[in-house]
Amino acid sequence: MARMALVLGLALLLLSPTAAVARVSEATLAEATLAETGEGSRARAGREVIFYDDMESGTNGWTTVDETAAPSHFHIDTYLAYGDGDFSWYCGTFDYGPDGGYGNNWDDRLDLPPTDVGTLITPMLNFDYRCETEPGYDIIRVQAQANGEYTNLETYDGSSGGWQNVGDGFLLDDLDNPLIARFRFTSDSNWSDEDGLWTTVGGAFHVDNIRIYDYYTGTPIFLDDVEDGGLCTPGVPPAYGDYW
Repeated sequence: MARMALVLGLALLLLSPTAAVARVSEATLAEATLAETGEGSRARAGREVIFYDDMESGTNGWTTVDETAAPSHFHIDTYLAYGDGDFSWYCGTFDYGPDGGYGNNWDDRLDLPPTDVGTLITPMLNFDYRCETEPGYDIIRVQAQANGEYTNLETYDGSSGGWQNVGDGFLLDDLDNPLIARFRFTSDSNWSDEDGLWTTVGGAFHVDNIRIYDYYTGTPIFLDDVEDGGLCTPGVPPAYGDYW
């Protein structure tokens, strides 16, 4: 009887080869998948899911931050201001010491409001300033737009030796109207008050009495003496990326 059962079993196997192959193939595929993922032993023992988020039900506590964004260092301050007890725009910080100073990799702007200079015969830009920076590397630029692009009217670096006036100022011919102008300070990646390799008193830049006027008549059409809160706008470059 046992011999007959064995013969019958072999006959069935020979009559149904595809079924046997299918069983072997499925088992082999399952083992190969577990071996490839390295999860064979864990899968056999059973898995415990401790975190899962398919992003289908909102942020679920996720937060994002853009670390390329930074506040402007231009602000109104009485420290070393133009005149006794007055206010001036100051591009600097007291984060590195009580004498004021600046850090590495700064890029700060102080924007004048757009100003129609078409009514002036000879429009000029005039101001008072003081600066204290690493010469040749940490630069203040006076800029205005021509054909939608900023061009330099003047640059400053090093020590101004205290407050200075720019005299008649800078001619605003051949520039866009309304006038788009700004002060911009940039520092490189080292040698500043931040790393202690270039220490300053009141670095980097002060500016005051910003005036747009007509050279021939002396008529001002814009004046920011900073005493009533300032008319210019501090700014920085737009942020350029998210860290997730």
